[in-house]
Amino acid sequence: MSTAATVIIAAWNAEDLLGRSVESALQQRGVDTHVIVANDASTDGTSGVARSLPGVQLVDLPVNSGPAAARNVALDHVSTPWSLVLDADDTLDPDHAVNLIDLATRTDADIVLSNFRRVDLDGVAVGDAAHLDPATIDPEQPLEFDRYLAGNLIEKKSGNWGYLKPLFRTEALARLNLRYNEALRNSEDTNLILEAILRGARVVVSPDPSYRYTVRSGSISHRITFSHIEALLAEEQKLRTRWSGDLSETAVELFEKRWLRLKDMLEAERVIRNIKDRSIAKAARGILVRPRTAGRIAAQISEGMARRLGTLLAR
Repeated sequence: MSTAATVIIAAWNAEDLLGRSVESALQQRGVDTHVIVANDASTDGTSGVARSLPGVQLVDLPVNSGPAAARNVALDHVSTPWSLVLDADDTLDPDHAVNLIDLATRTDADIVLSNFRRVDLDGVAVGDAAHLDPATIDPEQPLEFDRYLAGNLIEKKSGNWGYLKPLFRTEALARLNLRYNEALRNSEDTNLILEAILRGARVVVSPDPSYRYTVRSGSISHRITFSHIEALLAEEQKLRTRWSGDLSETAVELFEKRWLRLKDMLEAERVIRNIKDRSIAKAARGILVRPRTAGRIAAQISEGMARRLGTLLAR
């Protein structure tokens, strides 16, 4: 007899790719799969697309509240033993759910984080490697807080663990009183997993890249704004204060490193905003005050120019 799992999809202006995301969820093998789409007050046809898809339960949010709030609304409607998170522009391999559930059952885990592979809009793999090297992951060992935090230092040279999407044992969410932090518009998965481990959740990582992360410009992961970073800094400070007595010296040092990188991102966004507003003097002062941001700023400007050039060439 197969077990039952609910795939929750927070969707905002996702009418173009929602159908394939839902299809991949409903085509899971060995699992009785339910799908809940939380439409985050989209301004396109996302709600209509979701209504037209058989096997989908649609929940419409009255105002745009972000992916954390949308996922919480979806989780409130889950009645199955397992809950999986899927972004509206991503897809799952057919054995994704059953393999994660088997791993959770074998290790008595409350949460399983899935490795992933990047794909383009046509589903073709981008690069040959999984996000995390499977050889470095022992799926039988619980993920320690310090290791997960070390994997979230916002360094481009290393895989960011915060991108790993979770499978939840649904009863564990209630037992540990876990929900997404609705003050966040990005890094909400990272915040939740940090909080979960501190509350005693048993978390393991699947090395199999069975989640397919779609690479495209414009998704929320690629639009970290000034206010988003400010909110993240504020909420991480609250987490650190709340759990200060339980953090190791290593964790404190790692939080400081992550804090500095987030501050660099914040300053880079401020400088970019000043450049866009033609406030060149303010931009220059920002770089002088925090010179480490110069490389990040140059990269963002270069990326923006490349996108515009690509758009022009495609016309």
